[in-house]
Amino acid sequence: MLASWVAMKDREIAKLLTFARRQHSRCLWGLVPRSIEDEASPLNGCSHAYLAADQAMLARMRALPFWQDKAIALYDKVERGMIEQGSSLVLCAFSATIFNIASLVEPDWHDFATHLPSLFTLLGVVTLMLAGLVVSGVWLVHNVRANSAPNGV
Repeated sequence: MLASWVAMKDREIAKLLTFARRQHSRCLWGLVPRSIEDEASPLNGCSHAYLAADQAMLARMRALPFWQDKAIALYDKVERGMIEQGSSLVLCAFSATIFNIASLVEPDWHDFATHLPSLFTLLGVVTLMLAGLVVSGVWLVHNVRANSAPNGV
């Protein structure tokens, strides 16, 4: 939310925010658990890309005069949490990668078949979506029939 406010006043934040949102959607909106921690995950590289954009936004917002106190507090809270979890001290294969906001990082789709946590999560999401469609269809048919039946029958 803070980045959205600052994006109205700073073009660089606006570009980073757009990239982060687009990249996050490419990574299935963070639905696959442990994508960032599991280097074998097909979503590991793209997850690092949107987190790199988030990190760049936080660093930039600390230097801007707009809501600077909130940006500094948020940056410090995130950094403290990372240090407590050991995240900022542990590097993985993509941590040192430089990301370009002009090009999105795609997941390694072919690796889904061999990475079981990602495969099961993806299959679960698809199953839930299909179940929702079936339930919606049954409900719609039931309501159409109930509304089209003559009164008293």
